[in-house]
Amino acid sequence: MKGYIFDLDGTLLDSMHIWDVLSIHYLESLKITPQEKLVEQLKALSLYEAAIFIQKEYHLNQSVSQIQDGFYQQLEKEYQTVTLKEGALSFLEKCYQQNIPMCLLTANHSHITHKVLKRLNIYHYFNSIISCDNIQYTKQDIRSYQYASKSLNLPISKCIVVEDALHAIKTAKKSGAFVKAIYDKANHTDWQEIMKIADQTYQSFNHMEV
Repeated sequence: MKGYIFDLDGTLLDSMHIWDVLSIHYLESLKITPQEKLVEQLKALSLYEAAIFIQKEYHLNQSVSQIQDGFYQQLEKEYQTVTLKEGALSFLEKCYQQNIPMCLLTANHSHITHKVLKRLNIYHYFNSIISCDNIQYTKQDIRSYQYASKSLNLPISKCIVVEDALHAIKTAKKSGAFVKAIYDKANHTDWQEIMKIADQTYQSFNHMEV
């Protein structure tokens, strides 16, 4: 018996371009010029952590909750047109037809996640849908993947994690999962290191075996 734990953004969804400019657009809406290194600084953070960072770094008067609300409003608009990555739908269907349990583990907001999964008609594929903000574990904490495996009633050693981000791939490996890395434009500069860490690497879902 095996189960899959899928990341959402950059893995199943072609959406990382949104995250690259999310914090930039938010600060610009406040007439604040972001530092060039901002995108890299926020790369491994959840939305909540990013809001805390921006509030402190840019000395904002807005509360963390207000900053998060600003993020969510932008995301709500952007995710109305986000699409699945090539081969993702077919791969999910193959897993579903073989009765392989699947979990979605994402750093995205729970409401936005559920909404986009339903819009793209892939909600029904997942046995569990987990947002890091809801469980208080980020993808830099092995407990996030252990939590996901428990939601499938499987030990982590029986789970296959599919991720695109280097920091998440490192954590998934430490948790004891088998890791399949999927290429995304956003992880291009990390791809050589990812290839050394992940158990298997793929340019797209079209080449991934169930």
